[in-house]
Amino acid sequence: MKKLLIFIYLIGAPFFEIYPAGRIDSLLKVLDQTLSERAVYEEKKEADICGLKQQKK
Repeated sequence: MKKLLIFIYLIGAPFFEIYPAGRIDSLLKVLDQTLSERAVYEEKKEADICGLKQQKK
């Protein structure tokens, strides 16, 4: 039983600290930046689509 618990601990322990707190904050900052730039991206995409439609005519 002890060997099983040690085995489970050794297998599972690394997964509990995959993302340290600093890395999670960094990922959240990138996600926040991506979401804030989404509106700008959508406007550019719509302008490109309208430009292509005008060229097609």
